[in-house]
Amino acid sequence: FDADQYASGYDPIVHAGNSIERTSEQYKNREQWLVDAYDNMAVKHGYNRLFVGETPDISVWKPWYRLLMAEIQRKRVVHKHKHLAVSQSVYPRIVRDYIRTQMGNSAYFVILNTCTKLSTERVASRVHSLAARVNKTANEYLKGWGTTMDQLVNITAPMFQKGFESMQSDESNTVQINVTESMTAL
Repeated sequence: FDADQYASGYDPIVHAGNSIERTSEQYKNREQWLVDAYDNMAVKHGYNRLFVGETPDISVWKPWYRLLMAEIQRKRVVHKHKHLAVSQSVYPRIVRDYIRTQMGNSAYFVILNTCTKLSTERVASRVHSLAARVNKTANEYLKGWGTTMDQLVNITAPMFQKGFESMQSDESNTVQINVTESMTAL
């Protein structure tokens, strides 16, 4: 279950791991409730504030995570004989705790803790791979996102590390993997 695909208006299982084209009609024609919860609340007032060192209140995260958890529950019914892994960067502990209160013991977290340098290298590699899938250069692909490879590598990717809270000793159903260079990137 790819939460970024869901946020972009695509089926989170059918399109898991695929390239997201922000210039596509599917992306442009997302339902307003999804745009409001994700773009206008979680990104604008959540992630963007985290990335500049602020601590957003749980209220900015709840609309997006309510929608996401409802969609996860729908997909669990459809795929009732399968385990469902959700790919989503849940930066602050307060949000992980909120998800736990809503999902109960069925929610497990695997936190990938990566240093900024390695994370940036892997983000750049992933962008090149995603761009190649749609027969574009990395800069052509990123143009739809309003950025360039230079901006991504030198500004955006390092900024994405800010506000991330690693696993704390009292977090239930949680494991953290400290990612190193020797670990294989897919």
